[in-house]
Amino acid sequence: MAKEKKWKWPLPIVEVEWLDCMGYDAWEPVDALLEKANRPGRMTHFTCGYLLESNDKHVITIGSFSMSTEMCSDTTQIPRGAIVKIRRLKCE
Repeated sequence: MAKEKKWKWPLPIVEVEWLDCMGYDAWEPVDALLEKANRPGRMTHFTCGYLLESNDKHVITIGSFSMSTEMCSDTTQIPRGAIVKIRRLKCE
C-alpha cells in the first residue's frame, strides 16, 4: 500500500520574517559591541519559497521542485521560536 503524502502540489508561496543569532569572534570594546548588537533589524532575515511544512516546531520552505521526480532543493528549516511573521504571497 502506498504511503500517503504529507504535502500536496501546488504549495503556497510565502515570505518568512525571522530572527537569527549573531556571533562575533574579534576583540572589541564592549561599548562598540553593544552599539553594533542593538542596531534595529540587525538580526532580521527574510526567506521566500514554497511552504512545504508548517507545524509547532518549525517551518520548511523549498526554492525548487521537480514534478517528474518529486524532489526539492534550496530548503530552509526555521525554528518556530525564531519566526516573527509568515506572509502568504500571490503569484500572478
